Amino acid sequence: MKLRMQTLFILLFILQFGWSQDVKLLSPPVVDLGEVPDDTVASTVIRFKNISQDTIRVGEVRSSCGCTVPEIDKLTYLPGEEGNILVQFHARGFRGKVRKWVKIFFTKGQPSMLRVVLQAHVVPLVEVEPEVVNWQGISLKQGQVSRSVVLKNNSDQPLKVSKILSTNPQLKVSPPTMKIPPHASDTLTIVYTPEKIGSDDSIIFLEFSNPKISPRRVAVYIDVK
Repeated sequence: MKLRMQTLFILLFILQFGWSQDVKLLSPPVVDLGEVPDDTVASTVIRFKNISQDTIRVGEVRSSCGCTVPEIDKLTYLPGEEGNILVQFHARGFRGKVRKWVKIFFTKGQPSMLRVVLQAHVVPLVEVEPEVVNWQGISLKQGQVSRSVVLKNNSDQPLKVSKILSTNPQLKVSPPTMKIPPHASDTLTIVYTPEKIGSDDSIIFLEFSNPKISPRRVAVYIDVK
């Protein structure tokens, strides 16, 4: 009974006074950026409007991560004026589904805060499979071992592997350079010849001619018995 009375009071209040709303969000509350290649920047614009008869003011714009950067050109908005916030999402370092939020805080106007969620599916421009090579328990008698590593180019441009570096001189990678067409793949071969008993954790670095693509690496774990 008490809950019913509270609900009735709220309904009567709404009918008599209405909701106080000075700011209207024009953008959807969830913005889907779609597929975003890593090592790139995706952008969108968050739009809102002053629907009151008074001036409103933005006090602050926050994001959930330093990878999501909002930029606003002004803070004060007259009645009927629209605001635009450019938001850039830096996809480097992410993979798969990503969700970030942007909050707009108002020092004058209701509601005092608007929240927009940005979601994206980050796909790597370059895929390396496998990213880890395990040579555990190999013997000196076994001699040379090898493993193939596949590089997949997911971009719309040719991909050139310009340099291959290794922390272990006993690891040989061929070919030393390669050029992969758009949306195609090619194979590297890693060869290791054990010379002594022991363990070693090595890394192979793959560098690309396009400076916007960060180097990839393949971890190689070796244990010679």
